[in-house]
Amino acid sequence: MRVRLRVAAIACALAVMPAYRGWGQQVSATPPADATIDLLVPDDIKPTGQHGTVILEGDVSPEGRVLNPVVTGSSRAPLIDARAQKLFSNAKIAPDLLAAHPNHIRVAVAFYGTRGLDFGSNFSCAQAVLDADWYASIFPQSGNERTPLYRLIAGGGLIGADPRLAFATDPARYDRVWTRTIEQCRTTPGTMFLKALIDTSKEVR
Repeated sequence: MRVRLRVAAIACALAVMPAYRGWGQQVSATPPADATIDLLVPDDIKPTGQHGTVILEGDVSPEGRVLNPVVTGSSRAPLIDARAQKLFSNAKIAPDLLAAHPNHIRVAVAFYGTRGLDFGSNFSCAQAVLDADWYASIFPQSGNERTPLYRLIAGGGLIGADPRLAFATDPARYDRVWTRTIEQCRTTPGTMFLKALIDTSKEVR
């Protein structure tokens, strides 16, 4: 199933999401960084459900590479923190970031099951359950995680680009739909999560 949405409009909607009524306390701000890099969770880590955003800081070599990166903002996922640190040790820094000749760099590395404007085309119910269970074990009082996919769907509903996402315009209902979908996904692991979410929205008011 594909959800066709206007890319520019979604980007605008996501830009205002933190101000969206009912969401303010649920969306955490990412600490300032020189760059934010979105990556998919590596295949070998997916079975653990671990994901999240890591803040790395390191020195910049004369050749424009990251030296001795350290984790200064943990994702609370040990495998994710370690992978980010490994990936960016000695990594080449983009030319636009080198223009100011920095001697130190701060990077936010986000590892999730989807990236950019991907509506979870390869994000299964099975993976959604793994991710949700891991998150609940680390942040037991936080409720549903406001992942990039969660916010993307909310943005799509907010701009009315697809009538099937209308349920996401009501934060309380959207939260109930998401919770019910995770539970239903336990019995239908092979279903794509977005399809399960839309189907569940027809049952939850």
